[in-house]
Amino acid sequence: MFMQIKDYAKSRGVSYEAVRKQLKQYENDLEGHVKKQGKTFLLDDKAVTILDGHRINKTVIVEPTDSMVKDEVERLKLEIDQLKNQVIALQNDKIKYVEDKARQDALLLIADKEHDELEKTKQELTTARVELANKDTELSRFTKTIFGLYKRSDT
Repeated sequence: MFMQIKDYAKSRGVSYEAVRKQLKQYENDLEGHVKKQGKTFLLDDKAVTILDGHRINKTVIVEPTDSMVKDEVERLKLEIDQLKNQVIALQNDKIKYVEDKARQDALLLIADKEHDELEKTKQELTTARVELANKDTELSRFTKTIFGLYKRSDT
């Protein structure tokens, strides 16, 4: 089965000129597999296989045009601006986090101090209750005399 050069080029996503140059470049390998019919060149299956094999090993370098470079520069500028905005947002988040952490640490210190003071007050109250109970017990040992004075009764 034969295929025209233009059909081969279209099916491979390359230009007609690129295939024509490849035919000249690999003329020795393709001998007997390319047939000319009028002005049209026809490739047999073996020629297609040979061309495909050489095409796979070729690296195609596309020279960028000015508009491609300008578009890429603009795209990169936009990306840089977006990244700058992300960095600024992250820095602001970090500042908030540090401020919140400092505020929380200060509140924890205040709470710890108040807790210690409450514990001390609780201990003082317990001591005062014990002293009051002792004084109350001692006071209960006294009885009032008829003159309004108190006398210790040892009963």
